[in-house]
Amino acid sequence: MLCSWSLATQDVVLGVAVSVVLASTGFFCFYWFRLPSECTRSISPGRSVLVDNLKGVLILTIVWGHVTAIPTLIVPQEAFVWGPALAWSSMFHMPAFSFLSGLCSKSVGSSASYANLVCMVLGPYVASKLLWWLDFCWRQGLCVPLNLFDTYQVAGLEWYLACLFTWRLLTPLLLAMRSHVMLLAALVLGLLAGHWIGNTQVWALQRCFAFLPFFAAGLCVSRDDLEKWHSLRDRGVCLMFLIASFAAMMATRASVFDLGKIGDLNFDYSAERLENAGWQWAARLPCGVEYWMSSFHRLLRYCVSAPLIGCLIAATPSYNCWLTKIGSRSMFVYLVHPWIVDVVLRPALCQLDHGRFLGLTLSGRGQLLWLPIGCSAVLVATMLSSDWVVYVLRPLVQPLWLERVVFESKSLRNGPANKV
Repeated sequence: MLCSWSLATQDVVLGVAVSVVLASTGFFCFYWFRLPSECTRSISPGRSVLVDNLKGVLILTIVWGHVTAIPTLIVPQEAFVWGPALAWSSMFHMPAFSFLSGLCSKSVGSSASYANLVCMVLGPYVASKLLWWLDFCWRQGLCVPLNLFDTYQVAGLEWYLACLFTWRLLTPLLLAMRSHVMLLAALVLGLLAGHWIGNTQVWALQRCFAFLPFFAAGLCVSRDDLEKWHSLRDRGVCLMFLIASFAAMMATRASVFDLGKIGDLNFDYSAERLENAGWQWAARLPCGVEYWMSSFHRLLRYCVSAPLIGCLIAATPSYNCWLTKIGSRSMFVYLVHPWIVDVVLRPALCQLDHGRFLGLTLSGRGQLLWLPIGCSAVLVATMLSSDWVVYVLRPLVQPLWLERVVFESKSLRNGPANKV
């Protein structure tokens, strides 16, 4: 197969035009709202209920997506009725988490921040990797060498902790830049990372740079700015925008936003997911007009994700509610729920009634049953954020004992709250 240097297809031209228009609009909006020339370094004391509620909404969306996506391992995503809903949720949940991580990373550089980095990020990363590696060895009956730098070696979601570790090491450099320069640099790196860095690169570097613009945006605002935005925006209008965008995605089934398509922040530009059962890929030759325009696909996703995140912030309640507890313990839910979904729920559904139940729900109207099944995410998140689960798993998920082992002074206890 030879590289094609012919004119780009109509879809590519349309995508480039839409991306340029949306990016230009966003650029002028930044100047209209007059971002400060330097990133804010203010740290609000105590926890923010709004931030915890946002994390609660996001972690529920992530768990719902992982439960509802079980059929896509068997049937093509385009044939699954909830495929567009999965694509819609992927447009904001991890980008918004990256934004909140930047928002809560202002204190990096102090002794407390480095203690927090080891105890709350590196410690859980190593513990989770080790447990998933032991599970893999036990189930496969064969042990492969453990590679802590390979975030995709076995199951688990440790890649985000690897990204967070890298971002917080870069934070002092990013905070020293002018806000517009930092955002532009992060955007360029995010767009070009799909060309430069493969999915299999160590320490999740491709995703680290792909989500970097959202982390950088979080560095530019404070929690006071976030709450001011929340109070000034009409919650009803923003909620209607979210509902309308969801309805539009379900109605149009825009395959350009499907998981694994070119531009997906989770993957590079070297291959595209095939529309069949499971995760199979078709390699792309690294040349030709359409390959070098791949970054416009990602730019389009950036432009769509930004207003979704803004409306989500405005639509989220700022008072203490059931979301607050889940959000304040989001790390427990994030790291532990794959054990419920992959080790317990998915095998149970596959074996239920000797597999006939799964066959019934994968065709026709039976796929609608995955909506209530996906809503079990609320039960899973509530259980994993309960007091007894937190008490049992705290030595692994929040290993504060590492502070006494690694550091001389006990500075973590006075560190800032709302760490993501």
